[in-house]
Amino acid sequence: MQFSNLARLFSLPLIWLSLQVPSSLANDLTDIESLAKQGNQAAQVAAGQAFFTGSMGETDYTKAVRYLKPAAEANHPIAKRLLGLAYLEGKGVTKDEKFGVKLLNEAAKLKDAEAQYYLGHAFHKGIGVDANLITAYIWLSLSSEAHSPHQANAQEEVSRIKHFLAPGQIEQANAILASLKHLYLQQKAEKPQAAQQ
Repeated sequence: MQFSNLARLFSLPLIWLSLQVPSSLANDLTDIESLAKQGNQAAQVAAGQAFFTGSMGETDYTKAVRYLKPAAEANHPIAKRLLGLAYLEGKGVTKDEKFGVKLLNEAAKLKDAEAQYYLGHAFHKGIGVDANLITAYIWLSLSSEAHSPHQANAQEEVSRIKHFLAPGQIEQANAILASLKHLYLQQKAEKPQAAQQ
C-alpha cells in the first residue's frame, strides 16, 4: 500500500471538530489561509491538510508543507503526521523517508492513531526504516484500538503479522505495548479495584 493513496483518505470536514476552526470558515480556503498566516495553529493544520489532500479544490504540496511546518514544530500531531507523509512521498519537499518516519513516530507518541497506523505500516514494509515485525505489531496494535479511518486495516495487518511471530515474540511485543501505553502515551493499564473491606 502506497502512502500517497493513504494520505488522500483524510476527510477535511471531520477536522473542523478537532481543530476548532470556526465552521463559517470551513468552506473558504482564503480565510483559513489568512488565519494560518497570522499564526493560528488550527488554521495552519486545516490549510495544510486542504492543500495536501486537495479537499477544497486545490492541491499544492509546497503550500501544504509551508503551513504544516510551524504547527508540527509546535507539536501538533496531525501536522506532524501530514508532514511526515509529505517527506515519505516527496510531496512539496525533498523525499526523506527516514525523516518522514521520525515525524510519524513523534505524532504516534502524541496519540495520533493514524500516525500509529502509518508508522506500523512503515515498520512492517521497511519504508524509511529497517523492517521490524515486532515494532510493526506494537504500533499497529495501538492503532487498531482507536477509532480511525485505518482501524480495520490495522487490525488486519496485526493478524497477518501474528502468523510470522513466535509466541515468545508476541508476548514480548505485548509487554512493550503495555509499557509504551503507560510511559509514552500515558494510558495507564486498568488496575483491579481494591477489595472492599
